[in-house]
Amino acid sequence: MEAKSIGVTAAKQVGELGIFRARRFIRAQLWQPLPSSQQRLHRLHRSRANEYLRGMPFEDDYELPLEPEGFEEFEDLEEDAQRPTLAPASTLLMNAGLARSLEGQIIAVTEAETGYGRSIALFLATRGATVVLLSNNSEAAAGLASHIENQGGTAIPIKADLSSPADYAAAQHKVLELYGHLSGVVHMADKTSPSQFDFLSMSEWAELFSANVRSSLSVLQNLRRQLPHTWLILVGSATEWHLHLHVVRGALEALTKGASLEKMRVNLLIPNRTSGGEEHDSELCELISALASPRLAHIGGNIIEVKMPPAPRLQDADLMGDVIPENLL
Repeated sequence: MEAKSIGVTAAKQVGELGIFRARRFIRAQLWQPLPSSQQRLHRLHRSRANEYLRGMPFEDDYELPLEPEGFEEFEDLEEDAQRPTLAPASTLLMNAGLARSLEGQIIAVTEAETGYGRSIALFLATRGATVVLLSNNSEAAAGLASHIENQGGTAIPIKADLSSPADYAAAQHKVLELYGHLSGVVHMADKTSPSQFDFLSMSEWAELFSANVRSSLSVLQNLRRQLPHTWLILVGSATEWHLHLHVVRGALEALTKGASLEKMRVNLLIPNRTSGGEEHDSELCELISALASPRLAHIGGNIIEVKMPPAPRLQDADLMGDVIPENLL
């Protein structure tokens, strides 16, 4: 495992085990028996990984303690791994000061009119980013843009059907005409299917594959052609109960890892539930904001499962009165 590929995993370990054990985690992950001819390179990788964690800009209450004399750095961490989680990864990143203002960044969010797309767009706008709302529902996107503007943010809606490669290419061209650059793209590749695998029609499979995989490939291809240094975050499906959804996730994971081999900054986030509205999606939004930071420009090729807090449930009284919270619509 390369040093740069374990950065976020190490950050999670800081929240779960404490920073001292997180450093041990990094070393244990990089340790393996090597021939003597490779030991020098191996020690270099270990050193870089440790320096990565040591160089993380923690606030005053995250002080790096020195290792005690005689410490065994490759100690079995199985016992430590059973410790309860004290802080989720995204909260840790925020507390560590990795998520700074996104002022000056132009960030496109697909499917921004609903679900996680809406929550992410609203959150990024509060961090100072100019948010480009890409949606096939132009009316809903325009309404969200007005809402963001009324809250003091900056947003612009652009109509685009992400299942059409030509539509995304045209939208990207328009962004470059307006702003001259595009800092990053958050692409919602989270369309699901209620059908059981046994009864999945070919037309439904084609639609599912196009909405999640083909659209992701199209975004990545256009970025590669024109904006190879623009980052891409894919948000995958929160449910994997059916075989065909496992196939979709496998394709997205392969695309993410393959892009890192091509020196492109792509990460895949998998939340463990569907959107609960902007008030309840902050874990995912904060993690995306942190990954958008230039401080984490070296983080790519990661598949990160994001543990979200439980979404609120509708009360029986609300259901009887047909009163549904706006953020759950």
